[in-house]
Amino acid sequence: MSKSKKKWLVPLTLLLSASMLLSACGGKKDEANESASNGGSAAKPVELIWYTVGPPQKDLDKVEAEINKYTAEKNRRNRGHENDRLR
Repeated sequence: MSKSKKKWLVPLTLLLSASMLLSACGGKKDEANESASNGGSAAKPVELIWYTVGPPQKDLDKVEAEINKYTAEKNRRNRGHENDRLR
């Protein structure tokens, strides 16, 4: 590499690194954090889509019902602790 290329490579690298660092530190607040700090009232339930390979298993409905029960219970327990995690 020639001296003239090296002369411009170091400052250019430093400038790009500094701009990436500053852009990562700035910006708007995340809407999820904002809604959680408001008591989580804006949080809506999501629907998960589960893909399986092969023929359907015989107890698939029971497994899905247990997963729904587990996630609903976990969600209910975590609602009171959302603000604690943000602090």
